[in-house]
Amino acid sequence: MKAIEAFVSSGSEQFFHNPSADTKNLFFYPTIVGRYTYLPGYTKSRNRFNNFLLMFIEEGSLDISVSGASQRATIGNVVWLDCYQPHSYSSVKGARVLWMHFDGPEARRYFEYFHEKHEGICLPSNPLSFHSSFDSMLSLFSQNSLPDDASLSLNIISLLQGLFAEQRHAVENTSALIRRASSYIGEHFNDDISLEFLSDMVGLSPYYFSRAFKKETGVSPHKYLIETRISSAKFYLSGSDRSVSDIALSVGFKDESSFCLTFRRRVGLTPKAFRERSRD
Repeated sequence: MKAIEAFVSSGSEQFFHNPSADTKNLFFYPTIVGRYTYLPGYTKSRNRFNNFLLMFIEEGSLDISVSGASQRATIGNVVWLDCYQPHSYSSVKGARVLWMHFDGPEARRYFEYFHEKHEGICLPSNPLSFHSSFDSMLSLFSQNSLPDDASLSLNIISLLQGLFAEQRHAVENTSALIRRASSYIGEHFNDDISLEFLSDMVGLSPYYFSRAFKKETGVSPHKYLIETRISSAKFYLSGSDRSVSDIALSVGFKDESSFCLTFRRRVGLTPKAFRERSRD
């Protein structure tokens, strides 16, 4: 059926499912499945909605908040929310999302395992494959071809297990993306590089990118950039007669003052003192 909700495109659709008491006690089961095109300005906020919500971002981005913690999910991301907890999601610029409210006796254990690895959002190693499986679930509803509840439960389990099976590969892929970002910093550290630019470059949300980058390198993207600039400055200070001001600008600082302040904070010496010591 067509969705009727503020800031949701009229072409959006949703389908309701009311499983039996036996099904709820035995199987995974969907309660609502849909595909929404959220218009700019959409927001949804709940204190509690007794099930779990799985979403795949087909276009745009969603800002997710659960119990006060905020993240951004972008195209290709999978979001899994515990709707038993206070939660909200919104879209500033709009988004198209494939989603499913579901539950089951083992749903929380599956969720907790996922949350330990991803804290609610992940980028599957093969988003197209995951999306295809998810889209097939929606098609069962839209084409009025629902199987029995046991088979429907197996479809949900297959979808979730496919996500878990991809985790090892997703970690490997994420490591490659972080190496790509760190390599870019190494080559362009003198440019004005923002967190948003780096995360967009590798196709991750800023939140997930920051966490993955720190896990891979031990430092935040910003600190990695600053350390790269300082390392380059050390090279020029010890091996050339270029002025401190010239070096500051060439390694990406906006002015000599901010460079000297950052250099002293990181190195424990002023650039001039470092130059003198390196030549003793």
